[in-house]
Amino acid sequence: MTQFLAELGQAEANNITWSSARYRTTFLSDFPDADCWEDRLAITWAVEIEIDSDADPDDAGTHAPGPHGSRAYDTTFEDESATWERNRDRVLVIGGRPYGPMIDPASLVSAEGVLSVDTGIFEGMVALDLGVLDLPDDVALIDGVLARCREHGLCTNWKEPGY
Repeated sequence: MTQFLAELGQAEANNITWSSARYRTTFLSDFPDADCWEDRLAITWAVEIEIDSDADPDDAGTHAPGPHGSRAYDTTFEDESATWERNRDRVLVIGGRPYGPMIDPASLVSAEGVLSVDTGIFEGMVALDLGVLDLPDDVALIDGVLARCREHGLCTNWKEPGY
């Protein structure tokens, strides 16, 4: 967490609470069009930190409370990929464009498999929580939600034109 705080310009802050959660998403995949579902659904971690400061993080001038991307690396982390569960993961479909128009979640929440919709992840973005899915069995469900997002003009991967 020290590395994350340093990247946010808060190296001297006291770390009050933090949490991390693993999930899969197509949004951060480097290979969104790959045939292999494991390449299309990138494993990533969401880290939340609360500190005892009300100073704005170093966030490119947005003054937004987050989220903020980071490439921070935990030097104490040991790669446990051989022991990680690979076929059962929480899946988030993320769509939109940063600082894009506000997204009306009404038409997305009704998509098959969507458990909840969060429009507060970033201005112009939406996160559709599909819960914990069995993979690859539920890939067709994920593809259906991605199609619904694209029907509404939402980018579903950072490499898409217009993102």
